[in-house]
Amino acid sequence: MMSKKIFIIGFMGSGKSHVGRLLADALELEHFDLDYLLEKEWMRSIKDIFHTYGEKKFRIFERDILLSSPPSGVFSTGGGVISSPGNRKYLKDHEVIWLNPPWEVLYDRIKNSNRPLVKKNNKEQLFQIYQERLELYRQVANFSIDDIEEDEIIRKILKLIDK
Repeated sequence: MMSKKIFIIGFMGSGKSHVGRLLADALELEHFDLDYLLEKEWMRSIKDIFHTYGEKKFRIFERDILLSSPPSGVFSTGGGVISSPGNRKYLKDHEVIWLNPPWEVLYDRIKNSNRPLVKKNNKEQLFQIYQERLELYRQVANFSIDDIEEDEIIRKILKLIDK
């Protein structure tokens, strides 16, 4: 098959964790959520890590978790994992699926959430962050999926990676 290391990327609210679990089950691989691994490592919530250390340090911690990730599995990433050039370089060596639903769908999913970036930015500012990340997602993704129905997303991914 492939490298057996598949990363799910996308903006906040794109469904990376949920789709990652479903895809891992379909491929009979282990699922890892990098945010969860980061919380476990630091024994704090993502929100608390962001608040205590700031986004710059958070991105360093996130990079460390990414680079030390297990040798195989399906990995759901944080939405900003592509912010770091080193992370993008690392991801390019693996299978990367970009969940890319329309902006309005994403915003509807995140607008009432407790996420640090949502709390400190309004809709226009979040849209700006989204716009800035689009090219970065494009740079590392092997495939882009813009569907929003989970069954269709999994079907397309399995077809794309030729399972």
